[in-house]
Amino acid sequence: MKKIVLILFVLLNHSAYGETYFIDHSVSLLQGYSYEVGDSERNIVTFEHTSGHSWGGLFVFVDRMKEIHHGGADTYTEVSPNFTLATLGEGLVKDINLATTWEMSGLGDNYLLGLGSSLNLPGFKHFSVSLYQRLNDEADDNQQLTVVWGMPFNVAGQEFMFDGFMDHETDLNGNASTNFTPQIKMDVAKILGYSEKLYVGIEYINWTNKFHIEGTDENNVDMLLKAHF
Repeated sequence: MKKIVLILFVLLNHSAYGETYFIDHSVSLLQGYSYEVGDSERNIVTFEHTSGHSWGGLFVFVDRMKEIHHGGADTYTEVSPNFTLATLGEGLVKDINLATTWEMSGLGDNYLLGLGSSLNLPGFKHFSVSLYQRLNDEADDNQQLTVVWGMPFNVAGQEFMFDGFMDHETDLNGNASTNFTPQIKMDVAKILGYSEKLYVGIEYINWTNKFHIEGTDENNVDMLLKAHF
């Protein structure tokens, strides 16, 4: 597994010389009251980086979670560089990528390696599908399907965004697990005079067999404030 990490760092260092098409950063504040596994009420601060390059793209996020009642805290990080293998144009399948992710938490590190594609779908700003082989530190290896999307829309002259992800992991401990987490939010930047995107809305978490624990199903709504910069 350490070899995989080394390969990722070498690829990232080499790709740093490519052309950069866009960079976006954001910070989100979330509060929810129906979490499973641990304190049911939590505050979360999330930092996100998204960038597109001639070699592919990079997505990084860091969650800092604080339990409201028990006072515990934890940090979870994902680093996901994708490397373009083929560009296919304006058809349904936009490209084919080498998809990688490094998951980091207090429970250990996991490494994901697979293939992904961006799709050209009407109405969507972005839509991607990736299939990974998971190499897990503290559990048997398994597979994961990830879908990520973003759909902007307008209501009464106001800008909204419907986006999110779905992760489906195959069996561990005899249980598959699916995390479906969409967000719906309104851009209030113009109202408040902010120069970038500034969203208020909700995040909904529907997580069956959370952490592959049979019967542990999470249905949680977070209040969301998200500022891009």
